[in-house]
Amino acid sequence: MPQDVEPSDTPLTVGDIVITGDSILTPRGSMPLPGAIWVATDKTKTERYIPVYATVLALVLALPTCLISLLFLLISKQSVTGYTQVAVHSGGSFYQTEIPASATMNFEEISAMVDLLRRMSATLATTA
Repeated sequence: MPQDVEPSDTPLTVGDIVITGDSILTPRGSMPLPGAIWVATDKTKTERYIPVYATVLALVLALPTCLISLLFLLISKQSVTGYTQVAVHSGGSFYQTEIPASATMNFEEISAMVDLLRRMSATLATTA
């Protein structure tokens, strides 16, 4: 059973959504926090690739080093693109924001924040 979470005076921010006390502030206006429905969706894509310099070094040095330079082809880099989508529905209003994958928070951190906001919404809905 999740613990009850009380709203704090310190504002929480998820993308361009700000939560203060029992209100949700968005660029489109405010919504009540009690009973709000929160959804976080991971829309990121991770790609692995061999950098151009590794391919060039492997080809240029292949004959002089008796093909040992082909080990350069084992070098790979990882690239994360996309965004995390956070949506909130409350009081007949809906708002969603997209947080780029290059932002400081990854999906697990954003998901944990949304879980906290869900608990706060449920706690305020039961006490109201």
